[in-house]
Amino acid sequence: AVAQRAVAEAAAELARLVDVLARHFPGTEPIPLAIAGGLLRPTSPLLVALRAALTADVPRARLRDGPVDAPVEAVRLAAQLI
Repeated sequence: AVAQRAVAEAAAELARLVDVLARHFPGTEPIPLAIAGGLLRPTSPLLVALRAALTADVPRARLRDGPVDAPVEAVRLAAQLI
């Protein structure tokens, strides 16, 4: 029960962060969202709870499937801004 509550609270906090960031993406288009870290593996209870929280609180957020190479993606995004 304590662990389930901790997972639910962590997912809700992550969803709130996404909600704040989503305000910087005007319009109605989906917002791609990459995740990383051992706690967010495909079978993770935290990932399941995060998906549910995002569906309820930030319906425009779309979690990307598969691994993301953060440094490569950061360079790609930076290049788009130049």
